[in-house]
Amino acid sequence: MEKALDEMCQNEWAVSDWRDKAIRELGSAEAFDSIMPALALALEQTDGYAFDSCCGLALQFAGVAQTTQQPAGLIAMLKQLKINERKLTQDNRQVYKIASWFRVTNAI
Repeated sequence: MEKALDEMCQNEWAVSDWRDKAIRELGSAEAFDSIMPALALALEQTDGYAFDSCCGLALQFAGVAQTTQQPAGLIAMLKQLKINERKLTQDNRQVYKIASWFRVTNAI
């Protein structure tokens, strides 16, 4: 995903193409294990689109994993992401969607 974010200036579809490929190729266990790294990458972003893309990817991984079991450290990560989301996007949409999927909206 980091590479795709870097390639966006040359190919505006780099991120969406990479996300689509990643989702097709992962099994449920791999997708579950990929949720927190995608959220960690979101936390590093300084651009709203990149932030939303990383959060969207984490949500897609959760869908492929087909579980609402929380990855370790999820609530703490979502609290940090919520702060960044306000700075970058002026909206609480992606973090809230992730929290809703894992049924932890009241915890963040």
